[in-house]
Amino acid sequence: QFARDLGIIHNQTTFSAHDGVHNAFFKGGLVYFSLHSLNEISSGENYFFINNGSPHYITFVSNVEKIDVNVEGAQVRNSKQFAPEGTNVNFVEINHELLKVRTYERGLETETLSCGTGATASAIVASYAFEMESPITIESRGGQLFVSFVKVGKSFSEIYLASRAIKVFEGSIDI
Repeated sequence: QFARDLGIIHNQTTFSAHDGVHNAFFKGGLVYFSLHSLNEISSGENYFFINNGSPHYITFVSNVEKIDVNVEGAQVRNSKQFAPEGTNVNFVEINHELLKVRTYERGLETETLSCGTGATASAIVASYAFEMESPITIESRGGQLFVSFVKVGKSFSEIYLASRAIKVFEGSIDI
């Protein structure tokens, strides 16, 4: 959205990230961007693990608001199991056809208002484990996100994350 606001791109683009090339486009007031296909979801006791460009631990909880995301997230992120790089930690509540997601993000070492790869990983795992169908709506503290995909067996392709992107601040610094 920032590149569009600056006039660098128009209604669609491709960009390179650490995990490869992604497509993005604008439609209906939302920004959509592609993620790579996924064929591997692992699980452990009370959690799932998926790497969709960033590693994500996903655990389903009955009430996401009661979780101390910073304490519990840090414990998992820093555990020997995910050493040395650590992992992002997602706490997910299924509320009818909606996922409520809170994420502890490695590198920031705190809860974030919203994590795109975490929301996407949570939606993919909800479809894998609970047969939720695409598209899936995610509610985070930063707003709503939407994840769509094509699921064939245990494989996921044509994965898109969409949300509104709104400028919340503009400033300048005198040097």
